[in-house]
Amino acid sequence: MIASAMECYRKYGVINSSMDIVAKRAGTTKPTVYSHFGSKDGLFDAVIETLQHNFLENPSLVYDKEKDAAEQLVSFFNEQLISLFDQDYIELLRAIILETTRKNHNIPYDDLQMEFDVRNWIEDAIEYGDMEPCDVVMAANNLIGIVNGRFFYPALIGIRQFSKKKQKQELRKSIEEFLGLSHRENLRKFGE
Repeated sequence: MIASAMECYRKYGVINSSMDIVAKRAGTTKPTVYSHFGSKDGLFDAVIETLQHNFLENPSLVYDKEKDAAEQLVSFFNEQLISLFDQDYIELLRAIILETTRKNHNIPYDDLQMEFDVRNWIEDAIEYGDMEPCDVVMAANNLIGIVNGRFFYPALIGIRQFSKKKQKQELRKSIEEFLGLSHRENLRKFGE
């Protein structure tokens, strides 16, 4: 039923996705949908929980002193951004953001786990001498802001979407900028 609700939200928007439409799409009855979720808001909340659960299933970022620092960050964020190539997912996010804005709720994009992972990664990189000491919270927020501002939000509002290859190249440039590197050779010091 949740998958059917997601499909309806994407296709019709949350407001126009009645419990009747969701039930029909799911091949069940309206009373069955109500018995599982209690209300249209309960169904919406279940969809949000499912999206957040799926987001949290993405791999964590763990610092590895044996690997290139920039490549670790590129791999992590590239995996996080892979959903940007799924137009259905983007349309679903748009519908959900519109509904949360209409209801004056927080947007269900939860990057707390991502922030936690990035902060831990930066702390470890500093501990191993691969990054200069810095304000870890600010650095993590800056990096997440760079990635969201350059990739996630533009794709969400439909103004820019890279090919997978171009996204990885642009992501690498962003990571290198974040790490303060001006020459590719300097990456060696982060991977040793």
